[in-house]
Amino acid sequence: MRMSGARVAVGIVMALTMMCGICLVSDVRAGESRARGRWQMPDVVLDDGDLAAPQPILEIHLKYRAEDTPVLHIKRMAIKRGYAPQVEPLESGYALSLHAADGSVLSSLTFQIPNRVFDPPPESGTFADGAPVILRAMEFSLTVPWIAEAIELRIADPEGQVIITESLQGIPVKAARPNFHSIRHAPAPRTPNAVPSLPKKHDRGASLFDWLMETAEAATTDGTALDITFVGDKYTATDLPIFQQDVDRAIAHLITYEPYASRADQVFFHRVDNATVDLGCLHSATTNRLITCNTSTVTTVVNDAGSPYDKIIVLVNDGAYGGSGGSIAVSYNGGSMPEVVTHEFGHTLGGLLDEYNLYSTNGTTSSQTYANCFAGTPPAADWNGLVDPSAYATGCKYPNWFRSSPCSIMLSLGCPYFNAVSQRQLNAKLDLFAGRTVPTVTLTASPSMIGLSGAATLTWSASHVTECHATDGWSGTQPLSGSQTVTLSATTKFGLTCSNALGSASQQVTVTVDAQAPSVAISAPANGATIQGTVTVAATATDNRGVDRVDFYRDGGLIGSDNNAPFSLLWDTTQDAVGSHALVAQATDVAGNVAASAPTTVTVQRNSDTEAPQVTILTPIDGSVVSSVIKVSSRATDNVKVVRLELYIDGVLRTSRTKGVLNITWNVRSHLVAPGPHTITALATDAAGNVGQTMVTIIK
Repeated sequence: MRMSGARVAVGIVMALTMMCGICLVSDVRAGESRARGRWQMPDVVLDDGDLAAPQPILEIHLKYRAEDTPVLHIKRMAIKRGYAPQVEPLESGYALSLHAADGSVLSSLTFQIPNRVFDPPPESGTFADGAPVILRAMEFSLTVPWIAEAIELRIADPEGQVIITESLQGIPVKAARPNFHSIRHAPAPRTPNAVPSLPKKHDRGASLFDWLMETAEAATTDGTALDITFVGDKYTATDLPIFQQDVDRAIAHLITYEPYASRADQVFFHRVDNATVDLGCLHSATTNRLITCNTSTVTTVVNDAGSPYDKIIVLVNDGAYGGSGGSIAVSYNGGSMPEVVTHEFGHTLGGLLDEYNLYSTNGTTSSQTYANCFAGTPPAADWNGLVDPSAYATGCKYPNWFRSSPCSIMLSLGCPYFNAVSQRQLNAKLDLFAGRTVPTVTLTASPSMIGLSGAATLTWSASHVTECHATDGWSGTQPLSGSQTVTLSATTKFGLTCSNALGSASQQVTVTVDAQAPSVAISAPANGATIQGTVTVAATATDNRGVDRVDFYRDGGLIGSDNNAPFSLLWDTTQDAVGSHALVAQATDVAGNVAASAPTTVTVQRNSDTEAPQVTILTPIDGSVVSSVIKVSSRATDNVKVVRLELYIDGVLRTSRTKGVLNITWNVRSHLVAPGPHTITALATDAAGNVGQTMVTIIK
């Protein structure tokens, strides 16, 4: 969805939604931007380039009944404008495909029926007896990009048998103005929660606060960020300010947990202010703290608002404790809402399991890890190097399964962090939606070549890192960005390695020290020469790496400089005292090394010539009326020599020559030449500096 054009889905992506309280999966993109903690309307976000324009999407509502043959039926479909979400790839399941008139597949999608009721938030001393609830009947929806050439939709079962064939002709189109708000980064967090007593954890502290508040990259494109959309249930129109405060509370808390804290620039939050549609959110009759919603309706409301989303969080205006996680996250809006949102969103994004005893009966042991739980006898091979052997604790969903830490937000709302295993799982899902945040580092030296007396400035910056270390020509821990000036006596290489939990990145730069100074000598005028008027001062200069410039000095004062060979300039001696003067040329090479020539002594004398040149404008004639392209011709003569002839039109120099004849063509009829009188002036200078001039006036 980022700027650079429309958001084109690589394949069909979907939003799974369900009717009975099971959750659905959605998706979109995310980013961070210049505005700090300010919700923006869609037109502002689009204008800023944080989102691409919405595209046509196809919303498909399905009904599932285990007793039916086939088990799936299409209830309705609609074409809308919005953003089809990203989804996680599946190895097996039902296959939805869109077909062209010739039967070819335009796009396809693998999905599963989301008929499992997901877990409630933790509550001390309570659990749900029995096995997970599998629904026999429910509704859900799929959201995919609409392809105009598609004329038929097909759904095949996991065995490849086509069970639904539906025409795409005449589907109703629902065009609605986008109605959502976006915030480009979360409100400034407190120090992010780290995992205590786990191998190698880095405390970002206040530096993360500064980083979050200053980052302004706003990169919301397919596969570059995670979009999280909040939608409310049971808030009236007068309750919407409460809903907005609830969303802010949830975001402010969620963003303090790793890995969200370190990857906040890859998260983009959106909000749909729903005060009219009942999302069907209810407490379960058997487990009161389990709140489920009609997720098919949830997705409809979000799509109707045109909001981007990768994952959806529903906040229910209900003071009774509860929530659920799965394809969408659901939470009540009471005092523990921020912690419940964080816990349930761990299910929704990371597929994390509850680390408390959700069930009183033991689970099947297979010596396998299931997300953040281990169904076997520790240690788990998959957790080697990540979990201290002493940290294992029994009770991870089932009493006989193991969790990887004594405390975690997936165990208790009072644990202010995700453990290391859960963080790895969440990072993997963030990688899927937003791209891997492997560290990036840049290191430059300016200049990259210096002389023996020069200095270079090292400048560096790093993204998605927790620490940086200098190597080679320097050492020690460095800040995540900065600059440092170095003086060197020999060519030196500098390295910088920055790292995060996913890996490290290194950059090297070499500062070359050039120890050889250039050679330079004055080639004109000759030593001992007597000069007058304007003379050329020239020098020859060479260097092993290149000459940057030559500066010319007279009696220690700078006359001028030349950056290009052959190095020379014009010296007007009429401004200098009569007598002896010393000329010196100083050459500077590309590394900054400087060398001076031997002095050249010259004698300045005054020319007895006081006669100014005679100047004539041959054409046009003074007072003539012209209206087309004309020739302007001028001639100058002098008793000694004309060294410069200049032509001005209306006071602006148009051309000059070193000889006494000058001709140009002037397009008077151009619209740039205003009607009325115009002056043409010719000005001539001789070797003694005497100036003569003449002028004519023409009328357009």
